[in-house]
Amino acid sequence: MTRRYYIIFLVISLIITMATASIKLSQNRVMAISSKAYNAENIDQLIKESPMIIVGEVIGKKDSVKEKRINYKVSEVKVLEILKGNILLDSESVNVIQMDIAQDPAVKEGEKVLLFLEAYKGQGCKDGYVCVGLSQGYYRIKNDKLEPSGALSYSFKKSIEDKKNIVEYIRLQAAVALE
Repeated sequence: MTRRYYIIFLVISLIITMATASIKLSQNRVMAISSKAYNAENIDQLIKESPMIIVGEVIGKKDSVKEKRINYKVSEVKVLEILKGNILLDSESVNVIQMDIAQDPAVKEGEKVLLFLEAYKGQGCKDGYVCVGLSQGYYRIKNDKLEPSGALSYSFKKSIEDKKNIVEYIRLQAAVALE
């Protein structure tokens, strides 16, 4: 009887150890992905290196996507204006895909947003876009002022504050880039 309890205890301990190792591996994978993320030095670099920049309104959430053990939130954003990008959209909205981590805060329904986007390269969602630089590529627009979704470096924040009307500035920079 004692031997039987010993074997049961050993099996349960092994299962707990494997589950803990699996969780830590998943967390390490998410952190590795976020640490490789693009990090612009200023707003001009972000404008230049973003294939698509839009002003939009978040109109809803869609089903989450899970790919390679990472959960992604999918939100539908109605495009109010394309500031940069020669993109012909199939609809009036885009799917914005964001990781479920602090460095990539999710857009919220009802928000007016400025998004710096690039095409999503994963398999989980077709016709999706991700924010360039994670939180660097997502700003809330409140009372015609930008509010960053995450922490920005002092120099990056200063490069935005130096512009009187950032949306107009982006329009001009995108037009110059087309020439």
